[in-house]
Formats: sequence, structure tokens, C-alpha cells
Amino acid sequence: MITLLETNAVLNNIQIHKNYNEQSIYIYCDENQIKQVIINLIKNSIESMTDGGNIFVNIYEKDNEVYISILDEGEGIPENSLQKVGEPFFTTKSTGTGLGLSVCFKIIEKHGGKVFITSELKKGTKIVCVFPIVEPRDMDVLKQGSGLAGN
Repeated sequence: MITLLETNAVLNNIQIHKNYNEQSIYIYCDENQIKQVIINLIKNSIESMTDGGNIFVNIYEKDNEVYISILDEGEGIPENSLQKVGEPFFTTKSTGTGLGLSVCFKIIEKHGGKVFITSELKKGTKIVCVFPIVEPRDMDVLKQGSGLAGN
């Protein structure tokens, strides 16, 4: 997913820095929905940096959970708007509909995850998605009858 977005990032003078272990970490998810979430979050970061900058994508395991952290050096979100982020039809963009993050947050919740956002004006925004880890030995049991796949 990051590879798909890197071309767009480079065109906007943005570098995407990836930091994650090559070792597999498993979560119980619908792969396409989680891809949609990651793409949307990175695209938002790209759009927040009109003068270029950096995006840092970190994936790590802690306390039996997977953390996906996306940090940008964009405009940031005003503190009085931060609590509204993710509400349907709320947007800080001039052309946004306010549905992208709302859908992302619903997908994350549906997968047993949580979202945390911190932001500072003119410095950037950090979004952290946290998902429960699934042990590889449990994947076959979870896949049966659910239609969901592990990644």
C-alpha cells in the first residue's frame, strides 16, 4: 500500500519512511478493509503537507497488540477540532466530505481496534491504530465460518 502511495508522495516533495519488523505479525481482519484504512490515512497525511515533508509509518508489537502509527509533518489539526475528527461529515479540508475518517474509524472498531490521534498546529498529526494480535496457530480456527482473513 505504501509503495502505491510513494509516487504521489514524491510528486508532492514528501518522503515516506517505513519502520517495521520483517517478522510477520497477525491480526484478524478483512485485508481489503484494512488496506483502505491505511491508504486513506496516508493520503490524508500527504494532503496535509502542501510544502512537502515527511511521513513516518511504524508498525510494532507491544503488550499483545499491533500498533500502526502514521506521523506526518503537516498543518496539524486545531485542538478544538481534534475531538470531532472521525465524526461523520466533519472535515478540516476545504473540499472534503468528512466521511473518509469516519469510515476508517468504523472499520477499525469493527476489527476490535482503537484509534488515537494527537496533533500540533504547524507541526503535524499522529494517528495510531491498535489491533489485538492473533497467534498464527489460531488463524485457521478464526477463518472458518467468518469470511475474514488474517494478515
